[in-house]
Amino acid sequence: MTQKSLQFKTNIEEIDEENALLIEASSLLADMGDEPGVTVAQLYLVMTSRGIGGDRSQELLSACVSIETMMALEIPALDGTEPTIH
Repeated sequence: MTQKSLQFKTNIEEIDEENALLIEASSLLADMGDEPGVTVAQLYLVMTSRGIGGDRSQELLSACVSIETMMALEIPALDGTEPTIH
């Protein structure tokens, strides 16, 4: 199965870089499952298995933590639907 990734650009390089990082982190988390409570050890294991290391692993770890933190907030359901994890 091929997954088409989101691609959109602004005229601001920093925003484009951050968006790309968040999309990559979201994809990484989704590949790990849609259950909350992913640990740092689990993230490192998956990143290592994919050859992600160094500064990039730190950037992705921060992005993953940001996403997980936002998703852990109590957000009321919209129109009777529950929010997704990622």
